[in-house]
Amino acid sequence: MTDVELMSMASPKPPVQGLTLGFFKHFMALHGGREAFQGRSTKDVCLQFVKPFTAEHRLSLVDHVLEHSPNGAQYVKPATWFVSHAWSYKFVDVVDALTDFFNDPGSDCDNVAVWFCMFNNNQHLINDIAIPFEFWVDSFQSALKAI
Repeated sequence: MTDVELMSMASPKPPVQGLTLGFFKHFMALHGGREAFQGRSTKDVCLQFVKPFTAEHRLSLVDHVLEHSPNGAQYVKPATWFVSHAWSYKFVDVVDALTDFFNDPGSDCDNVAVWFCMFNNNQHLINDIAIPFEFWVDSFQSALKAI
């Protein structure tokens, strides 16, 4: 990976964009519904759904949705939450936990936008290469500070 490619991924500047929880659910519906995601880890979802979906333009899912989806502006909004996960987490469990967390009476949890590394980081640029630890520290700290 070149320094230019690394810099294009690093240091998000305010406002940091995220995808709404409604998009998480929409993404599952586009790819076969909950059943297709059942039992799959976030790593599995990245490899089997996110990367193929964004392959044509080689963008992060956030950028792909904003630039190439008809309703992109409906789903891409300034992130107000930072969501951390492990690659071994079951994706459906992550979506369910977020839904439960944001599902307050009188609120529209589907419009909450979150920074979620699998969706915000360009998975095509970080594929099969060693990214320095410092990059990840800077990337995550910058996103947290901006949110």
